Amino acid sequence: MDKLTAYCDEKAIRTKILIPYSSFGENISNFDYLGNHIIIDIRHEPLLYLGNRIVKRIFDLTLSILSIVLVLSWLPILVKIFQYFSYPGSLFFIQAVGSVTRIKSL
Repeated sequence: MDKLTAYCDEKAIRTKILIPYSSFGENISNFDYLGNHIIIDIRHEPLLYLGNRIVKRIFDLTLSILSIVLVLSWLPILVKIFQYFSYPGSLFFIQAVGSVTRIKSL
């Protein structure tokens, strides 16, 4: 059994054991049921629970919003300063085509 679970973990395969329900006389909690079989998870997967998924989603959103606000507030200014010293010119490419002037963002 240990070799099987190690192989499944190595190949990222979820391992579950099916036990006939008739071998148990009472209800078993913390297991899933499929017809007349009990499904036992060998490996504990925390994101299968709704509460853990909600906490992870809130953490992801909070971290992404903070990174956007904190990094994107100073990064364009820093890029413009480096661009000013390395290539003194406009940050935007301006090209005259015919009688129309078009501004293209890089």
